Amino acid sequence: MILFVVVGILLLANKLKNNKKPLDQMTKKTLGIGMVGARYGARMHHANYMSLTPGLVEIRGVCSLTQESAAAYAKDIGVSFVTTNLDELLAREDIDVIDICTPPASHHEIAIKAAEAGKHIIMEKPLTGYFGDPGDPEPIGLHVARSKMRAGASKNAEAVREAVRANKVLFCYAENWVYAPPIVKMRNLIAASKGSVLELRAEENHSGSNSVFPKNGNTWAEEPY
Repeated sequence: MILFVVVGILLLANKLKNNKKPLDQMTKKTLGIGMVGARYGARMHHANYMSLTPGLVEIRGVCSLTQESAAAYAKDIGVSFVTTNLDELLAREDIDVIDICTPPASHHEIAIKAAEAGKHIIMEKPLTGYFGDPGDPEPIGLHVARSKMRAGASKNAEAVREAVRANKVLFCYAENWVYAPPIVKMRNLIAASKGSVLELRAEENHSGSNSVFPKNGNTWAEEPY
């Protein structure tokens, strides 16, 4: 995630400046960032922005479901504009990029609204998923057909892609596993074999969610941001 936030901003900077010169030779243009979400992911993204060349980016607004959460985060990072209304953040002309750091269930809807507002997008992983329809038995991961969940997730992802294309904005995805050594090794083995993949097995050690919300028996779809 760290790498891809930085790479995404550099790509946006190059595209928006529309110039083939190195970044340090380009006309000065500070990218205005609007943060949607004010918890763990947003704080990690902010830490990465701070590692960039001074003047390249500036966080100019924070939007969260609660005023308390947004205000606390904004105070910590020195931002004055705080709102619980996404439309207010999107209406700001000094914001070029919307950085989505909310729970996954809200990703696709926020991304579509951002694209329609003409804002470029950085989205924290995962892109989207299937989060249940009315009447689905709980937990949906055990009781809803995989084909239905896959179709729902694909529908959400396609809606984001179409919005990005239709509004000609840039989409940057903050996924930190793309260059993880096991993934790179697997990709190289698949490329070298030139055969069909019949089965993949892997082990992952993880400390668990960084959010206290799911630890209390809640789900991503319910988590505040």
